[in-house]
Amino acid sequence: MKSLTMAIKKLDDREKGIINITVEPSPLVKVGIYVNINDHYELSNPDEHIGSDKIIDLLINRYDESLKRSEEIIDQIMELV
Repeated sequence: MKSLTMAIKKLDDREKGIINITVEPSPLVKVGIYVNINDHYELSNPDEHIGSDKIIDLLINRYDESLKRSEEIIDQIMELV
């Protein structure tokens, strides 16, 4: 295996954004895997917002949910291994 990247584009918890999941051989563990999950959030109308307050609030409010979802995705991947 070299690298596998999957994307979840239709998300119920936001208008814009994507979750990218990458699975590849571990650079540290000889027979292990490395999983990267990028839960990417975007503002629906970024031109309407000045500064970073809106995106920071979004990230703070969604952090726990994002972490839980990432752990669930990793658990599903590990069931397949």
